[in-house]
Amino acid sequence: NLHTNVTMFNPQYLEILSKFKSVKIGLSIDSDQAQELEYIRYPVDARTVFDNLEKFKQISNKYQNIVMNICLTVTPLNVFNVEKIKFNLEKYKLAVGLNIVTSPGEYDIRHIPLPVRKVIAKQNPSIANFIMQTVPGCDVLWPKFWKHTKDLDQLRGQSFEDTFPEFYKLIKPYV
Repeated sequence: NLHTNVTMFNPQYLEILSKFKSVKIGLSIDSDQAQELEYIRYPVDARTVFDNLEKFKQISNKYQNIVMNICLTVTPLNVFNVEKIKFNLEKYKLAVGLNIVTSPGEYDIRHIPLPVRKVIAKQNPSIANFIMQTVPGCDVLWPKFWKHTKDLDQLRGQSFEDTFPEFYKLIKPYV
């Protein structure tokens, strides 16, 4: 078993893996939208990631012992559109699973303010039960997430508000 963020593709490594009895490769992708992916996984180039995803898919078709799946890592950065992202990633004809981040705590989606979580749960049934769980620390960890996000925006010259405008409208009263 191995996981990759799909930023590199080396066919020689996959050729070696083809000699193993069974190999499972998780392809970690955080969004199907280039702008969002480049924001979340700064400084990745989305075109490279999606090109490599196609190459990995071709390898999985070539070698029967190599099984691949897409692992959608869920954080407050992409939680608003999890169902849409998952649906769009399924076009690659690979299984898409969810990896819901719980650590560090500020990236745990259960710390998003409750009124916002209710909206997210309605439009994203696959995470509804999880996101509606009550966990301690929301009063500390949500502000910590937001401060960290603003600091990174300033450092990187990015904008959460511009990258995720619909979600930002919803969380604006809580930032």
